Amino acid sequence: MSFNTNLPQSSQGNRLSQENLNQSRQNMLSSASASNENQTPAIDQTSRFQSLQPKQPPTMPWISLNRSQLNDGTPRVDTTAPQPVWDRSRRELRLGNKLIKRFKWPAENQERVLDAFEDNGWPTHISDPLEPHDSICPKRRLHDTIKCLNRKQINGLIKFRGDGTGLGVLLQIVTEGE
Repeated sequence: MSFNTNLPQSSQGNRLSQENLNQSRQNMLSSASASNENQTPAIDQTSRFQSLQPKQPPTMPWISLNRSQLNDGTPRVDTTAPQPVWDRSRRELRLGNKLIKRFKWPAENQERVLDAFEDNGWPTHISDPLEPHDSICPKRRLHDTIKCLNRKQINGLIKFRGDGTGLGVLLQIVTEGE
């Protein structure tokens, strides 16, 4: 900023007021520069948005099945542990020689989920196998199906859970100590 200090001065009073004006301008300029120095430094944009990056999900111990990882990191159910068996003709879910659940009446959605697990070799995760229905929200429908699969089990050795997105089902084989 530049100020015009070459003003005509006709009297002593004007000279004093001019000096006061110049002094106040100097104070204003010095306080403005001091406030610029006291400001916090600009935030680095990359560090500012690093906190918004998605974080790794916490480990969930209930997902851990008796499983190992293949060379590509894909989790697979341990082949030495008994695998579930869905017998569609008898409508029975078994783990080894233990009966987990028997369906007395048709349960189309539950049976479709069990069919999907059986067809895929009992992976730890499957996508939603239910066909769309006009009047029911797909996420709510899958949630209710999972809840019914866990209800009224004879031996609670298998637990089904949602994957957190509403688009898939997780399988948990509960060991005797859990």
